[in-house]
Amino acid sequence: MEIIEKLPVMIGDELADAEKYARCALKAKAEHPDLADLFHRLSMDEMEHMNLLHEAAAKIVADVKAMQDQY
Repeated sequence: MEIIEKLPVMIGDELADAEKYARCALKAKAEHPDLADLFHRLSMDEMEHMNLLHEAAAKIVADVKAMQDQY
């Protein structure tokens, strides 16, 4: 199950990117509001990616558990 080991890393990467964009949005807010809005949208997109990966990981774990419960 190599993928189950990679998913938490990928989730962490998405979360780190979301935080990076959120910090950029805060810094740009006063002088460059349009850029701040872009950074905010990018941050939210990264959070959506994180959620999708988390859902995929949870499904894999649930599927494996269901298979184990059959035995």
